[in-house]
Amino acid sequence: MHIDVKDAIAYVIITMKYYYNQKHKSLYFKIEDLINLHLHKNYMLLSLKKKNKKLRQQFMNLLKVLNCIEKLTY
Repeated sequence: MHIDVKDAIAYVIITMKYYYNQKHKSLYFKIEDLINLHLHKNYMLLSLKKKNKKLRQQFMNLLKVLNCIEKLTY
């Protein structure tokens, strides 16, 4: 059975979307909530540039949400 390339790509996209949506959890915060910000892998705070790569912080201190601009923009 021959599968058209466009059909195969469409099937893969639908499958990927299905698995992503199963694990994805949207978080919405309220004003005055305290959140713990996770820094991505290559992000460096100025105070931590000199420290060993393994010892750097991956989380910042608790931050307070002051304003909600859009659903996911604070």
